[in-house]
Amino acid sequence: MFVREDVTAGELAHRLEAAGLELLAGPAGAVVRSASCTVNEPLAALPKNAAGVLLGVGVADVNAAQLVRDARSCGFDAVVLHRTGVTAEVIDTADEVGLAVLGAEPAMAWLQVERVVSSVLTGSARSTDGGPGSDLFDFANSVASVVGGAVSIEDLSQRVLAYSTLDGQPIDDDRRDSILGRQVPDLPENDAQYAAVLGAGGPVHISGVGAALDRWAVAIRLGAETLGTLWVVDTGQSVPDDGPAMLQRAAELAAVLMLQARTAAAFESERRSALVRTILVGGAEARFAAERLGLDLTGPFVAMTFVGEAHPDEDGEGPGPEVVRLRWQRFLTMVRGYTAGWIPAVGLHAEAGAIDLLLHGDESRDSSRVVANAEVLIERALAWGLRVRAGIGSVVEAPERVRESRMEAEALTQIDDGRRGGRVLHAERDHGVLALWWLRQTVRDRPGIASPHVRRLLEHDARHGSDFVKTWVTWFDHAMDTASSAAALSVHPNTLRYRLRRATEISGLTGDPDDLLVAWLTARLLVLDGERRLLA
Repeated sequence: MFVREDVTAGELAHRLEAAGLELLAGPAGAVVRSASCTVNEPLAALPKNAAGVLLGVGVADVNAAQLVRDARSCGFDAVVLHRTGVTAEVIDTADEVGLAVLGAEPAMAWLQVERVVSSVLTGSARSTDGGPGSDLFDFANSVASVVGGAVSIEDLSQRVLAYSTLDGQPIDDDRRDSILGRQVPDLPENDAQYAAVLGAGGPVHISGVGAALDRWAVAIRLGAETLGTLWVVDTGQSVPDDGPAMLQRAAELAAVLMLQARTAAAFESERRSALVRTILVGGAEARFAAERLGLDLTGPFVAMTFVGEAHPDEDGEGPGPEVVRLRWQRFLTMVRGYTAGWIPAVGLHAEAGAIDLLLHGDESRDSSRVVANAEVLIERALAWGLRVRAGIGSVVEAPERVRESRMEAEALTQIDDGRRGGRVLHAERDHGVLALWWLRQTVRDRPGIASPHVRRLLEHDARHGSDFVKTWVTWFDHAMDTASSAAALSVHPNTLRYRLRRATEISGLTGDPDDLLVAWLTARLLVLDGERRLLA
């Protein structure tokens, strides 16, 4: 079982020292209560009843002290500023109001700052067993103190999950870069080094390339499953003689901790997915689920749906089910990561070859931006063989109405009338297409709604090989203008007039406006359907 264990500002700074952050002002013992970072928006007021860390994005040096004061009054536990903005006034203000101020290297992008701070905060979910090394960062420190070298723990995608933060242990640029980006740098020697580590039955010694220090490394395995790797910087003196045996034991313990952390993360992901699905499905529980997710109940909310289909390979043959499954899983992973970067509040639920997204916040009102980002995802999927369609529902202002937006989004993914243009349809931008699709479903369920005049014309065309329905549809599509309709059909206007008279005689259509409207809709739906089965 996992519980949230808060860290102090001093502990946070200590863990982030290798990433270039340090505590510059305020109480080191101040507790940082939240696992999230909040980005300061210069043109918006700070949220009330806040907690955790505020990132001072867009704050001029002259306004930094006021930001510290405002952050404290709103409940934040710490503020991160670029070091150049931490003036004597800021330090005095931080000490006065009791708020911790951390300084970041000016060269660090705010996205990097958010990533490393959040990684430490989310890493403070600890096991309630109370045993030693109950969190991966503490465990890395324990191993580093025993073997004498800086430690890092990675998953199989070479993402840095935890690292030691002990003072005085030598590190090199490769380690510093991997901690800063939480990802091992892409180096030419990586493939050979990781192949050696993962192919060995125990710890192996890796010689440094260029200015890089040597390392000891060992695969982290739990039974037959490989979970990641553990690395120790070797300065030539630090690792004791029995170091390899100690590393093997450390890898076994790390496997248990990684599995626990993965289980906790999976549980949280499933919990969030279930709440998102509750909102998307609608009903009495939608508002409660939105509250549990911490969403603003006044909205706005938008539903987006992706559906996929296999894209034929170069030889024209479609990929097998396993290949499609892997491509779809890759697309799902990409959607999770990409959406987190462009919209602050997003929930995701995936099942049966479809991905439903719940967008929330003012960014979701910008239909052009939402469509553009969906198109980026679709283009990336197409590049590696997966054709994907996206439908985006209307903006709604309450959790109880999200179901309406989702139904629109799902319907839009099913529309392919040859006029789709791109692979993304938006309910507000493409309302006419959506409305006609709904009407087509209604006519299929209740064929008696369809115009009897069009039905008669279809029957005549079928018996005599004529195409009066096409003439009618073209005439309707050109606003009943004879000249433009004749041009579209490549016939003389007199020929068109004759055909229209014959169509009227055959169908029995009069000038009644209601009959004309139903006839036009029925004929239009035949075109959308792509076949003439609608009235069969």
